[in-house]
Amino acid sequence: EEVNLEVPGDYPVVFSVTDTGGNEANVTQWVHVNSWALVLAGKAMDGYLVGANVVFDMDGDGTHDLSKPVLTDQNGAYSFAFTQDEFDKADANENGVIDPEEGRIRVSGGIDSSTLEPFTGLYEADANSTVVNPLTTLVTALIDQNMSREEAKGKVTEALGLSEGMDILSYDLIEAASEGDASSTAALAASARVANAIRQAGAFARYVSDGAADEKVVSTELMAEVAKKMASGETVPLGDASQMQLVLGEVVESIGFTLNLSDTDLGGASQLIVAADELILESKAAYAQPEALASDLAKIQAVVEDGVVAGYEKLRIEGGTPSSLAESQSKAQLAGQKESFSSVNVFPPKAENGKAALSSDQWTKGALILSLAATDADGDVVSFSIIGGNPDEDEDGDAAFSMSTTGVLTVEDSDEKDSFMKQPAELTIRLSDGKGLSGTATVSVSLGNPLALGASEVAEDTNWKTVEWLGQFFSNDSSWIYHEILGWLFVSPDQKGGFWFWSANQEAWLWTSPGTYPYLHKNLQGWMYLRETGTPMLFDYLSGIWLDP
Repeated sequence: EEVNLEVPGDYPVVFSVTDTGGNEANVTQWVHVNSWALVLAGKAMDGYLVGANVVFDMDGDGTHDLSKPVLTDQNGAYSFAFTQDEFDKADANENGVIDPEEGRIRVSGGIDSSTLEPFTGLYEADANSTVVNPLTTLVTALIDQNMSREEAKGKVTEALGLSEGMDILSYDLIEAASEGDASSTAALAASARVANAIRQAGAFARYVSDGAADEKVVSTELMAEVAKKMASGETVPLGDASQMQLVLGEVVESIGFTLNLSDTDLGGASQLIVAADELILESKAAYAQPEALASDLAKIQAVVEDGVVAGYEKLRIEGGTPSSLAESQSKAQLAGQKESFSSVNVFPPKAENGKAALSSDQWTKGALILSLAATDADGDVVSFSIIGGNPDEDEDGDAAFSMSTTGVLTVEDSDEKDSFMKQPAELTIRLSDGKGLSGTATVSVSLGNPLALGASEVAEDTNWKTVEWLGQFFSNDSSWIYHEILGWLFVSPDQKGGFWFWSANQEAWLWTSPGTYPYLHKNLQGWMYLRETGTPMLFDYLSGIWLDP
């Protein structure tokens, strides 16, 4: 039974199973469809955070206040769906929108897609942010120091050398880097610096507390201490060992483990943070191209995980001090380990959406529709697959289309042709890099030649169509049209906005376009001009004579 799932309600879904002996069992599951009052979407990133828990906190208690739990997908994307009751609860000032101060987004857990390491900290942003990352977390901490949203963004922009006018709370720095945005280099480095401090502080706190410290709490306390210094006019302490020592001391005290702490421990831990921080700044100076910088920063992050974070765990189990770890993991030694992490994966693959038309006479099994090309800024080989929109209207088990792993889209079931008489197929294509990141592209496939598909009907159910620049023609969804002046023409688009027409009357290929017509180029023979008024005629510039069109 068909149901309209756009209408809220409870809908039964009956599952039936039958074994080879003919025995049958049925079970009914109920699907509850809500009417969402609002959907807020965004991305969580260090690299992209995959499978992370995303909380929308309305009252500041750190817990999720929506009925639907939220996890990030393979590209760090998430969305919050508000029921009407939840929206009304969040909209405290009843102005009909969710304002920045009416909720906080908190991200924890999951895997960093660039290094495949677990994310153990906590990133935050306000309710109107569309990204959640180390920079939004610092902005949030400054807002907690009684700064306005704009003041906090301005303070982070100035302190970390970001481009003026960059909206930190909506800037997808990984996407921007993949597009070659020069502004992303400063943002990538700044985000890596904050992430490095958070990650190392968490590992140090676990060492001091013998594994008892909650790294999410450490993240919050660290950002609070950094924000206090920035709010009071001091410089960002990330690259200053003495200032970081003071900050770490305050953090450990706030979580209650000062009895296990010495100044030597603090000094070693601060040196480790600053060593990686300096390495990040040197990387920023060395790489002008955003893609190369992003990859190098991911390698630094992987080195910190392998050398520093794992080093703290080893100290906790086997004994030793942060000072000895700092000696074994100096800046030079960290830098020397980068190339052993050549498999970092920062960027998901990308492809332009495609659009194609196939005429009725060409709709046969195996017919080529198009070849989709994809890019991957990491240099990974991209594979393609259809994940949505591929119809099987006749329910014979064969979908209308197939796509090879190399991106070649072909007709799979020629019997599905009639499905596209009224509307095109909208295929969703997954692009996979084989390392955990993926992208999507949409391919629209229509029945009929591209010229006819872009035309208007002259009269309903007559197959006569018109386009402003070419005039009227007859089309029956094949590659042939009958033009009111030029007669039978076989249509072949040039993929650049123009068309090649095989003219049955001229026995030649003619090229023209919306900006060129009524001038036409006769293949290998020069230009022609179509006089449409009076008695239509074609003037051949090569021979200098008028011809019957």
